[in-house]
Amino acid sequence: MKKQRQSAASDTPPKAETEMSTTAEQGSEAGQKIAGYVPPEAGIGERIRKRRAEIQDGLSVEDLSRLCRLVDGEGQGVSKASLHRYESGQAMPGAREIRILCDALDVSANWLMLGAESKEMHPKTSALAMLLQEWAGTMARDIEFWNKFVAGKKAGDMVWNDQIRRAKNPPKT
Repeated sequence: MKKQRQSAASDTPPKAETEMSTTAEQGSEAGQKIAGYVPPEAGIGERIRKRRAEIQDGLSVEDLSRLCRLVDGEGQGVSKASLHRYESGQAMPGAREIRILCDALDVSANWLMLGAESKEMHPKTSALAMLLQEWAGTMARDIEFWNKFVAGKKAGDMVWNDQIRRAKNPPKT
């Protein structure tokens, strides 16, 4: 009985091998790149570098790494080595790093990943967006008023400005 099963099995290739070769052929066709196409997320490193340069006379990679630790609730942040890899295009940040970078750089995830804000808005959201825009205008006027009393600070979020100041001038240990 065992000899019959073995001979029958040797006559036909295993099913898994047949399926694997078909999948590999399909994968190579699907994996072909379109000439000249660059996905929008490929520019994430350049956007990080650009935004880093815009923040208060420019942040170094080391400053941004410290700022990331300050805004990260877990206190881990993003390492200098990781930031260098992102900016050079050698690596892409994961979801956790994107969240931290968005907070540290004060940008949206859409802008960081795609280079543009989403222009489409759900109809139910438009009324809320108008209210938020009005509220943001009121807050901006309030911030502008209160920033007059904070010497040497540029207009903007005072907490964020303080975090940038601490990232640029870490305490001596």
